[in-house]
Amino acid sequence: MYPRFLKAVALIAICFCVPLLHAQTTVQVDSVANLACERMESIETSGDEELLRAVYSQQFVPYLEQVDEAQQEKTSMQLFYRMQRNCESFRALLQRLDPPADSVSFKYQKPVANIKNRDLKAFKKQENFYYLESDGKTTQVSMKDGIWIDSFPDGSYSKLNYSWISKNEFVLEFISSDNRSRAMLSVPGDLYYYQVLAKMDTYYLMSVNIQGQNVYEEFRMYFD
Repeated sequence: MYPRFLKAVALIAICFCVPLLHAQTTVQVDSVANLACERMESIETSGDEELLRAVYSQQFVPYLEQVDEAQQEKTSMQLFYRMQRNCESFRALLQRLDPPADSVSFKYQKPVANIKNRDLKAFKKQENFYYLESDGKTTQVSMKDGIWIDSFPDGSYSKLNYSWISKNEFVLEFISSDNRSRAMLSVPGDLYYYQVLAKMDTYYLMSVNIQGQNVYEEFRMYFD
């Protein structure tokens, strides 16, 4: 489920850390994150790391200071992940600070599929795939009977519905996850739009996009 843009939560360490317990509602967190996204363009800094610090100090910290102390770290992490999902400028900032692997690229126009019918049929019959996380670890994917399951290296999972919306396009709808980062990244009903672009010897070239955004991430879905 939007496998590659998720950046390491360790980046938060340069910004803000306090105790961990329960978080604010997603509506509250998204509201703060969206406002921070709007204000990013007006922040003047000398570099990307300073910009990341400024986003936290100027936009997140004033809100976090109003949150119960026991909730602050969890809320800070939620802000980090939800802004990463919903704010193209913030995601681009993190990509500059932590560049993606060579197998990942970003397009600002919808990619054109170049997949043969027989290869697309093979994809739809295939039930098991895997992809590489940003740290190089492997996440297994089961895609069967309208359900997509991510099985992560730590034993956690994410569950999503999938449905085909055109010949080579399908949409994932987030249901639930017990993976800490994925559960903060997505809420039930969040949608991710995929294309199957081409078949190579060991993988399918894919793209994924969040509805309403202009970035298409190309990545590899491997098969055995």
